[in-house]
Amino acid sequence: MRWRSVGTWLIWATAICLLVSGASAKPNDEFEQQITRELSAIDASLVDAFARANAARAKDDHALAERLYAEVFEKAPSFYHAERRRCGELLHLDRREEALLLCRHAVEKDPSAANLGGLASAILYTQHGKSLSTSESDEAVELLRRAEALDPNDSHIAMEQCQLAIERKDLPGLRDCNSRLERLAPSEPFTAWSAWLVAMSEGHFSQAQAAVERARKLGAPPKMLANMTEATASARPWTDIVLYWGVRVVGAWLALAFLLVVIGSALSRATLSTAENWSAESAKRGAALRSVYRGVLVVCSLLYYVSLPLVLLAVVALAGGLVYGMFAIGYIPIKLGLIAALMVFATGGALIKSLLFRPSDEAPGAQVDLAKEPGLRAALDEVAAQIGTRPVDVVYMTADTNLAVFERKKQRCLVLGAGVLDGMPLDSFKAILAHEYGHFSHRDTAGGGFALSVRRSLITFIIGLAQSGHASPWNPAWWFARGFYNVFLRISQGASRLQEVLADRRAAEAYGGLAFANGLKHVVACDLRFETHVNNEIERALKEKEPLKGLWSPLAGGHGDAQELEEALNREPSPYDSHPSPSDRIRWVKDLAGCAAASSNPDAKAWDLFQNRAYREREATLYVYQRLAENGVRLAALPAGQDSAANPPT
Repeated sequence: MRWRSVGTWLIWATAICLLVSGASAKPNDEFEQQITRELSAIDASLVDAFARANAARAKDDHALAERLYAEVFEKAPSFYHAERRRCGELLHLDRREEALLLCRHAVEKDPSAANLGGLASAILYTQHGKSLSTSESDEAVELLRRAEALDPNDSHIAMEQCQLAIERKDLPGLRDCNSRLERLAPSEPFTAWSAWLVAMSEGHFSQAQAAVERARKLGAPPKMLANMTEATASARPWTDIVLYWGVRVVGAWLALAFLLVVIGSALSRATLSTAENWSAESAKRGAALRSVYRGVLVVCSLLYYVSLPLVLLAVVALAGGLVYGMFAIGYIPIKLGLIAALMVFATGGALIKSLLFRPSDEAPGAQVDLAKEPGLRAALDEVAAQIGTRPVDVVYMTADTNLAVFERKKQRCLVLGAGVLDGMPLDSFKAILAHEYGHFSHRDTAGGGFALSVRRSLITFIIGLAQSGHASPWNPAWWFARGFYNVFLRISQGASRLQEVLADRRAAEAYGGLAFANGLKHVVACDLRFETHVNNEIERALKEKEPLKGLWSPLAGGHGDAQELEEALNREPSPYDSHPSPSDRIRWVKDLAGCAAASSNPDAKAWDLFQNRAYREREATLYVYQRLAENGVRLAALPAGQDSAANPPT
């Protein structure tokens, strides 16, 4: 097996540097005690000199150590440990030929594992960039083989075998001796270094990086760590670096997204628990939940904007990887290259468009002149006073069953769907208005623009990808947009459910749980049948070539399916719903008695607040005509004179 060519020269330069720096194991205390006892048995007076020689060696005072070892061996010529160690000190003093003579003599007189290993180490020790001759290399192999056979558990011998494997560029040999070192000396920096060299030579850069960190924890010399770190960074291909950091960034992103979902789910359960078990402390708890929700939404919104450049970078990296792979295999499919380039530009365009998106200022419906509707104005002011907040400034009548509030240009706006007005008791209408005013009171319509802008940006981004034809599983941006939208929706809709619960309670405290329940049931019933009713009327008008008529006929009367209504009221909400189930909302407030005075006319209806119902219904019908015309649907015109604004309410 051959060495991996990537960065080999740097690896070898590092190996030489590390060998010279002496990245070896610490002295074996048990072995030191053993040879000291041997010397004491020969001549106890030499123990002190031998100890001083060892201390000098440890301090790199090689001249003193060599002299003391010579004195010991001269007086105890059978103590070959001193001769072997003097051999080592002569090597450091650049007297290799003298050192080899001593080590060979020690092996000749006492071919122990220590002496065999010492001679092999002396042969391996070269300076000034010199290489071993083939005969020297072969001799060192044989010496270490004999030493291992005598003492297979000597970690120093395994280290020398690793050094020899490096010199011989013998990857299997290096792998084998490293395996032994992992067993014999796992806590030695040299072991981590040899593991790093194996990983680098095989191109396993993640394992090499792990070996660097391991060497750092084991207290490896700074020079060793610097060389290992530099070599790893230099040899690692850019694709591996991208994958290394990409996996970690994606993993961190997924972990944070999961944490946000878990927190959102916990907040949602806390919201339902608060609504289910309302007490004197629940209002404070609801306020605290709102604050936490607000913080979570801010974090989620920041995560979205921080993710966008990373998403674009991922798309570019994918496209670049495809092009790189084409060149690597020597075949360039033009069509695939164009698709990759278009994916980058289309994704970038959709992303920029989503950031620059601004909501339309178009009115959601026909604006009601409140000066000409004193009854409606009085009701709006009365409900605002009951809730303790400022009344709405603008009312838009729409051709649907929607009832909602929002703020625009510092004006409070009410959207009033004509489809819910027919048959709604006036007290119930006021209770529903009180719910909407509750949103104003709790500042649900103010602020929160950060989260709202994220939702709009996400939707625009998804639509842009779909329109460009790059909403595919191959596009990382598509996975991000879909995944983050689901995460954001779960969290933001949980916050919305809390807002609805608090607004419901505010309305019921003002006008009573019964009035609110009746109003909510009425809205659900109208909404349940509205779309089918309107579509049928439009189809009839097109078929008979007649104008629309009866568009606002009763929707919540006795023509509905009672079972269907019951199912709608009790439908279990999903985590992505912005409202709890209607039945739960009714149950949570049904026992509350309102503080507002009941209507003097119990039979009064919501439409009674308007001066001219026919005119308002006509305005809403004209709005339907306008929307249909924008989509290319032309209906027979309304009778002449009736569609003019010259017919104001009397």
